[in-house]
Amino acid sequence: RFLKMGGILGRPRSAVVHSGEAQLAAVSAATCLKGRGQDRFFIARRADSIVCGVFDGHSPAGQGGGAEAAEAAAEYFERFLWLPSIWGPVSRCESGSTMHDAIIRVFLQHHARCEATYDERVRTPLLKEKEKLEAEINDTIPLELPQEGGTTATIVLITGSSIVSAWVGDSEAVLARTHEEHKDAEPVVFALTPTKHQPSDDGEAARVTERGGTLLNDVVYVQGAQGGLRVTRSLGDCALHRDDILEATPEIVSLERTPNDAFVIIASDGVWGGVSHAEAVRIVADRMRGCGRSAIRAAAAAARRELMDAALRHQDHDDDATVVVAVVDPACALFQGAEDSTTSPRAFSPTRYGDALSRRMFSRGDDSRRSAAAQSPR
Repeated sequence: RFLKMGGILGRPRSAVVHSGEAQLAAVSAATCLKGRGQDRFFIARRADSIVCGVFDGHSPAGQGGGAEAAEAAAEYFERFLWLPSIWGPVSRCESGSTMHDAIIRVFLQHHARCEATYDERVRTPLLKEKEKLEAEINDTIPLELPQEGGTTATIVLITGSSIVSAWVGDSEAVLARTHEEHKDAEPVVFALTPTKHQPSDDGEAARVTERGGTLLNDVVYVQGAQGGLRVTRSLGDCALHRDDILEATPEIVSLERTPNDAFVIIASDGVWGGVSHAEAVRIVADRMRGCGRSAIRAAAAAARRELMDAALRHQDHDDDATVVVAVVDPACALFQGAEDSTTSPRAFSPTRYGDALSRRMFSRGDDSRRSAAAQSPR
């Protein structure tokens, strides 16, 4: 288990977690490594903004390649999303291409790093050896480049005025928005990742085949690459990204915040394979309804645990599962308890609702909270 504390060189406090639990202000996250142990997540804050990311790694070689890919992506995003050239347009919620380009740049820069590493370790040595052998036998030798692992990436940024999601792959995110006058009614579900980057999506399938890929039983195959993949966009998986058959460019959705925005759920396919979007929102809403602002952190953790349990019970095969539950506005009517009826609503501030953030920002379960905070560098 690995916990990385930020705050170094001006970076915000944040967490990149291999497994277990972490909390930041009114955000609760956890991973259950039930499959190959390849899921990762991060949660981070800057001023009044929160960023969460879920990464579902995969590799034909087993645990190592996918875990490394997901971990590398989590660390890269946690670090580079805060660069002024990236965060400036995002935090100002600049419209049009400026904000989108800033976020896309993080995805593509990380994938370019993956490509450079793959070239150095795999592609270039293999092609040199192939060329040498072909010269010796005076004939051509077919070559399929091996897969070295990759990851999905789903990022959600909650700023003072907007909610922005960006994703490649099939880790999904939803927003729960309450009814203005009926807090006891089921919240409305907004898909923050409306396109699932899989061959089952008609648009994704058309793009893959137009660029020379082959689809068979919902798996993408690329000539000259070993094996196939069940997603149409990813980071890494460099052998399958030839001619952009697989893409690293994310889709982006941006919504203006409203006073009725309650919470966001971000999860890997190990969760969504067991529960629907509506079921997940209902579980979290039922657990957090009327909890009151003072208990909102504990309620978010309890809701996340209940959602994880429900998803694991209904999995049709063992798979890692990661859940992040992020409260958008603790003053939302859904959370109002008896103690809140005499106080006026306040704007969301991660610092205000952080439960002693200045003393202990992260926890990894009751038994290790104190030691984790004491041993982690600041």
